[in-house]
Amino acid sequence: MPEDGRALRVGTLNEIETSAVVPPAAAYLNIKGDAQMKYHNIEEAVAEIQRLRKEIARKNSALRRIQALAGPNKAIYATAGIALKDKRQ
Repeated sequence: MPEDGRALRVGTLNEIETSAVVPPAAAYLNIKGDAQMKYHNIEEAVAEIQRLRKEIARKNSALRRIQALAGPNKAIYATAGIALKDKRQ
């Protein structure tokens, strides 16, 4: 456990950088492109990071399966949803 106020790097989720800061009474999880989330302790923050890793792994796996079904001439664009676009256009 780091000393109070020190940052603890806990991992990278693809392009989502995560870190936890441990002040005296709470832990904060910083996610790139997202608001800082407050947790009561570092264990909660680490549990959230593990949950996010699993979620991203599931989504990446689903995208790979969709790409395989779509074939080499299709590109996947994942924004609010998933759309297939023909690369030949």
